[in-house]
Amino acid sequence: MLAALAAFSIAGLCTGTAFLASYIEENGFPELPTLRRAALAPAIIPAGNNAAPLWCERTRRWRHPVTRAFVKAPSGR
Repeated sequence: MLAALAAFSIAGLCTGTAFLASYIEENGFPELPTLRRAALAPAIIPAGNNAAPLWCERTRRWRHPVTRAFVKAPSGR
């Protein structure tokens, strides 16, 4: 079974390579799309504690806004 899989894999590679070679011979090498990267603007990060815990009404506990883990209640509230 492994030998048959290897044989069919090699036959598929040979067929694909032959098809690609004949296509390039008839039509020329295709234009490949180029990846244009967008200009990145610097991120504006506000100063201070921007990860303040959130109150969850369903569980009635404080949660971290990113990880959603349960945390201790904030000291100012």
